[in-house]
Amino acid sequence: MSAVDRFNRVVDIAKKLGDVELKQALMEIRKDLQQLLAENQKLRVEVRKLREELYPEEKPHKPKGEVRFERGAYWLVEDDGQKRGPMCTGCWETRQHVHRLLRQMQDFFMCPECGTVMRLPGVEPS
Repeated sequence: MSAVDRFNRVVDIAKKLGDVELKQALMEIRKDLQQLLAENQKLRVEVRKLREELYPEEKPHKPKGEVRFERGAYWLVEDDGQKRGPMCTGCWETRQHVHRLLRQMQDFFMCPECGTVMRLPGVEPS
């Protein structure tokens, strides 16, 4: 269970309790968490760029299998029939690279490669 999932569980418990002060405090923490996640993502992108400069011979992974667009994102259907995703639309559409989106908060996903943020309601990673 990720930190975001644990946080969302605490928010659900707070809603059931109906404590307004607790709910306000949690919303402030959510804002801080979102800022930390955004800063973390910026640093990941910066590290990726520096790695590309230091090690230009390393190339990003090209997909082995079929890439399909479903439910607002790309999914990699591997040779064994397993569907993996969601994948970043920005990375696929610009460079034909597949990078799995990481769930950040509830319906929001972020690409660790390019920083694209997507809202995909009802989508569960696989």
